[in-house]
Amino acid sequence: MKTHLLLAAVLAGSFVLASCNRDGGMDSTADPAGSDTTALESPPGMTDAPADAPAEPQADAADVTVTDVLFGTEVDADERVTSPQTAFASDDETIHVSITTVSSADAPATATLGVRWTYEDGQLIDERSAALQFTGTDATSFHVNNPEGWPMGTYDVEVTLNGEPVETRQFTIQ
Repeated sequence: MKTHLLLAAVLAGSFVLASCNRDGGMDSTADPAGSDTTALESPPGMTDAPADAPAEPQADAADVTVTDVLFGTEVDADERVTSPQTAFASDDETIHVSITTVSSADAPATATLGVRWTYEDGQLIDERSAALQFTGTDATSFHVNNPEGWPMGTYDVEVTLNGEPVETRQFTIQ
C-alpha cells in the first residue's frame, strides 16, 4: 500500500513539474529591446537574462578583470573596435563599445558583464548585461543605434562586472 501512495505522489509531482513554464514566460527568441532605436542589441552568442531568472554561478570579481574600453563605429569579427575614437558626429548612427577582459586561462569563469549608457546629466539611454564565459583575453562588444541622429554633448558608459561598476568612460557627439 505504501508503494502505491509513493508512486502516486511521484507521478503527481512529475505532472506538476511538467506543466510549469520553465522559461518564466519569456519567449527566448524575442528581442527584449523591442524596436527602440536607442536600445543596445546583444552581440552574437549573448543572451539577456530576464530580471526574474535564477542567478547563475558567477566568478569572483578578482577572476575577471576589465583591461580596456574602446569606442568606435565598427567592430571586427573578434568584437574589437576597428578604429578607436572618443568623438563622433551626430549622424554616426551606431556607436560600439568593445570591452577587453582578462581571466585565468586555466578554467573558464562565468561572470556578468554589463554596460550603462547615459547622456549629459545622467539621462539613461540604455543598459544591458549578459552572463558570459571568460577564458584568457576576451573582447565583448555592445552598441547603441540612433538613425535619427544623436544630440550633441557628453556621454558616459559605465562598465559593470557582476553588477559592480569597474570602469566609466566618456565620448562626445560633436
